[in-house]
Amino acid sequence: MKTSNYRALFFIAALLSFPLASFAEPGTRINISLDEPARAFVLKEMRGLLLGLQQMTAALASDDMETVAKAAKPLGMQMMRNVPKSLMQKLPKEFRKLGSSVHRDFDMIAQDAQDLEDSQHTLTQLSATLAKCVACHA
Repeated sequence: MKTSNYRALFFIAALLSFPLASFAEPGTRINISLDEPARAFVLKEMRGLLLGLQQMTAALASDDMETVAKAAKPLGMQMMRNVPKSLMQKLPKEFRKLGSSVHRDFDMIAQDAQDLEDSQHTLTQLSATLAKCVACHA
């Protein structure tokens, strides 16, 4: 199958997974109550992740692995260094573990995009990372 077909299948699968998220088991999500400054910080971080994902998928569509790596790198563990310790203490352990895992994934995606220059490999990595996002947001 051609690379463009793999990309098309990936995007279709990603789009189809969003409606399926509404069928998640009731009661599996945990509400994280934060004060307004902490909430704003977390939302800004999440929006940064979404922007990076958009940049990565656009770059993958044109097989621009250098841009994929550049978009993924800031989403890695360096992003967590900006999180205030006081906020980290407020977040549930499961959320911190999942967040760390996602940031490590982006470090690996950036490194592999640079070293391997294999868009199919990167799409597979992104799919696994997005599954972690769905686990929390669905």
